Amino acid sequence: MKDIKPSSKKKMGTIPTHSSPMQPGKRGPRSFFLIILTIIISLVVGALAGILGTRLLLPYLVTLPYFEESQLVAPEGTEVIIEKKEVIEVKEGGGAEEAVRKVNSATVSIVSESGFETLVGDIEQIAEGISGFVLTADGLIVTNKHYIEDLSEKYYVVLADGSKHEVQSIIMDPLLDVAFLSIDVDNLPVVELGVSDDLTRGQRVVVLSDSLPVDVVPVLTGVISSLNKTYYYNGEVFHGMIKTDIPLTPSHSGSPLLSAEGKVVGINTVVASQGEVFSYTIPIDYIKSGYQEMIKTREIKRPYIGFHYTDITPEFAAMNNLSVKHGALLYATNEVPAVKKGSPALAAGLKAQDIIIRVNGEELTDVSTLFRTHLMLSPVEDITLTVLRDNQEKEIVVTPEPLEE
Repeated sequence: MKDIKPSSKKKMGTIPTHSSPMQPGKRGPRSFFLIILTIIISLVVGALAGILGTRLLLPYLVTLPYFEESQLVAPEGTEVIIEKKEVIEVKEGGGAEEAVRKVNSATVSIVSESGFETLVGDIEQIAEGISGFVLTADGLIVTNKHYIEDLSEKYYVVLADGSKHEVQSIIMDPLLDVAFLSIDVDNLPVVELGVSDDLTRGQRVVVLSDSLPVDVVPVLTGVISSLNKTYYYNGEVFHGMIKTDIPLTPSHSGSPLLSAEGKVVGINTVVASQGEVFSYTIPIDYIKSGYQEMIKTREIKRPYIGFHYTDITPEFAAMNNLSVKHGALLYATNEVPAVKKGSPALAAGLKAQDIIIRVNGEELTDVSTLFRTHLMLSPVEDITLTVLRDNQEKEIVVTPEPLEE
C-alpha cells in the first residue's frame, strides 16, 4: 500500500483565493471613465434644454390664454418685484435707573398743613399730598395748582432728604394747571428740562414721585401713547396734552415725566372726582414760557380772547371734507358758545364755524397748534388771525385782555 502524500497543506477555515484583474470593492479605469462621461452628457443636455426653453418654449407659453391670465410666466420687459423680509432688532436706549438717579434728589412732595399725620409725639408722616420738582437752586418749585387753590391754608415742601420747608409764595398760571412755589432754601439740586416737541409716540418715559404716602409707587415706567391730545374736564378744555399708558394716582399729580435720559419733558396732572381719576401730562415747553416770564415779573399773564374750538387734523379734515388739513374750528356746545359774550373775540367779529389757519402770519400745524401759539402771545398786543369763512380767507385783528389767575 502506497503512502499518499498531499502536495500542499490547507488550514482549517481558510477560503482559497483566486487571482482576478479587479478585486471586490474597487473600480477600474473603465468605470471612472463612464461616470465622468455621464456627468458631461447630463450638463450638456441640461444647458441645451434651458436655452431651448427660454428662447423657444417660454415665448410661446406667454401667448397662451391660461398662462397669460395666471401670470405664471411674465413676458419679457415686465417689472418683477421681489419681496425682501428683514428682521430688525430694536434696542431701547437708556433705562429708568439713569433717569431716576439724575432727578431723584430734585423731586419733592407738596403737602398742606392738614396733609400730615401725627404718629406719636412730634413724629409725623405724609398722609396726603402731591409731587413737584425743583427748577432753580434758590428754591423755585413747580407743581399743579389744583391742590393749592385754598390760599388760606399753609403748604409745605418736603425735600428728598426729608426736610420740611414752609412755602413762602405761590404764583399760578391762569391757563394751565401749574403753580410756582418758592421756599427759603439755597443750593438745591435742580432738574434738567428737555424739549417736549421732540417726543414721539411709543417713546419710553418714566414717572418719578418723592416721599408720598406709603401705598404710592414712587417710580413707574411706560410709553407715550398720544401727543397733542385734547381733554375735556369739569367744563374746561385742555389742548395739546400728552397721554401715556402709565397708571397714575392723584398723589402722582405734579410729578415730572422723564425721558430715558432723565430730562423733564412734562408735568403730570391727576384729578380725582366722583370716584373717577382724570389724568394727562402738560408738555414742558408750555411751562417754559410762563416760568421765564414769572422769573422776571413775579407774575404770569396770558392773553384772553374768548372762543371755543377744536384742533383740525388731517384725519378730521378728511372725515368732514374740509379744505384745510390744519387749523382751529370755532364751534359751540350745549354748555359753551363758540364765541363768548363780552369777549375780545366777539368784539373783533369772530363767528361760529370760522376756521383759524394763521396767527400773526404763522401757519397752524400739528406742532404749532392754536393753544401752543396762544401761550406764546403777549397779553397786551393786538393779534392778527387769518380765518377761513365760507371758503374765503379773512384777516381779523383781536385786541386781547390780560388773563390773570
